[in-house]
Amino acid sequence: IEAYYTENEEVFAQNSVTKDLGLNSAVRHILIQPENDTTDPETGAATASEAAWAAAKAEAERIFDEWKNGEATEDSFAALANQYSSDGGSNTNGGLYEDVNADVNFVTNFKNWAIDEARQSGDAEIVETEFGYHIMYFVSGEPYWMQVVGEQLIADRVQKMLLEAEALYPIEINRENILVGELKL
Repeated sequence: IEAYYTENEEVFAQNSVTKDLGLNSAVRHILIQPENDTTDPETGAATASEAAWAAAKAEAERIFDEWKNGEATEDSFAALANQYSSDGGSNTNGGLYEDVNADVNFVTNFKNWAIDEARQSGDAEIVETEFGYHIMYFVSGEPYWMQVVGEQLIADRVQKMLLEAEALYPIEINRENILVGELKL
């Protein structure tokens, strides 16, 4: 992958694929949202007061302490995520999100924490976003540029194999009907 990237660095750079894209990560999180206890006088929308935000932060800290003072493992974190998280997208799978990378549409603070190249398996921290407090647990990650470059390398190799096969065995191929499963290097 490194050699392929070096050979095609200019093309990758033109497509914003550089080595500073951060990680492609798997993380777990527990979302503690403040309760909407006030109404915006201009829009009539329900909002959370400073007191509600403070209560949400205190609850996040309490749960984080519960985890740290317990087994403090990924499994114990996942159990707490199922128990406490208000994120309907992950509160039945232990708070797990996979493939968190520079290209996903996650809130900034959440995503930046997850793709930080300094992150190590088992790192945990509370991160504030506009949705509330996320108790984060870093599961694993690999440099995102390597994934993107690896996928392109596989695509190029498959294309080369198809062209070689066409040259050896001249037949008409309808590529629209070819489905190639997920390939890994």
